[in-house]
Amino acid sequence: MSSRSVSSLGVFTALVAALGFALSGVPNVELMTLSTFVSGALLGAIRGAIVGAGAIAIYSSFNPYGPAPPPVFVMQVLGYAFVGVVGGVVAGRAVASRRLETFTGAALGAVLGFGVTLVYDVITNLGTAWSMGVYLDPGPIVWGGLAFALWHMVWNAAFFAICAPPLLAAVRRRKVRSL
Repeated sequence: MSSRSVSSLGVFTALVAALGFALSGVPNVELMTLSTFVSGALLGAIRGAIVGAGAIAIYSSFNPYGPAPPPVFVMQVLGYAFVGVVGGVVAGRAVASRRLETFTGAALGAVLGFGVTLVYDVITNLGTAWSMGVYLDPGPIVWGGLAFALWHMVWNAAFFAICAPPLLAAVRRRKVRSL
């Protein structure tokens, strides 16, 4: 891996983690998911996964409310790696085809924001159930946690709808210039 790739990973990981701390006082409102998604679109799926996993590992380890229990921590890392991969695969294709620069792009952004947040919230709620020792029937904890996380999903859907199209258009312009 080149020094440019390593420095890009470091800068994006630090940016995503810093954005996590920026809104840490507001429950279920965050900028980490979108920034991880855009990192995946810009750097590719594998590097987006590294950025997401690294950023949430930093944020979760130094969370102002205390570090996450190990099962939750693992699920957070897997969840943000997933967001980076989705950014690299889905947004990478959409950037190439200019699909995200229209009203349809905003709708697609909302669906993607809601979807990746739903997956993240389900797996972290599963990690919460496991950290509580509930192995056989984690359903009530997972579903109960989703009721609380609904605002998280709605926020990210709105934020992706508004911000993903112009950010991904900038990614497209950046990729065209670097070719």
